[in-house]
Amino acid sequence: MRSPSPSTDAALDVARGFRPDVVILDLGLPDIDGCVLARQLRLVAGLERLRIVVVSGRGWAADHERSLSAGCDHYFVKPMNTALLETVLAT
Repeated sequence: MRSPSPSTDAALDVARGFRPDVVILDLGLPDIDGCVLARQLRLVAGLERLRIVVVSGRGWAADHERSLSAGCDHYFVKPMNTALLETVLAT
């Protein structure tokens, strides 16, 4: 695995300090794969209950399976179904 980029490190630092309830990640981030970042978020102490929603423009079954195995809780295909996202966020 390649080492995290400065922007990835910054995102992890923000998550450590802010401790969000939910993050929404794009699979196609410019400097890191969204599944790699999800795995890194899962290792952050204090974020055990974090819900990770991943978004992809492709909608491939392999991406869906890969995101779930990376610890993501929900998978959306762009354009996102906002009504479904609201339901996910409300639970």
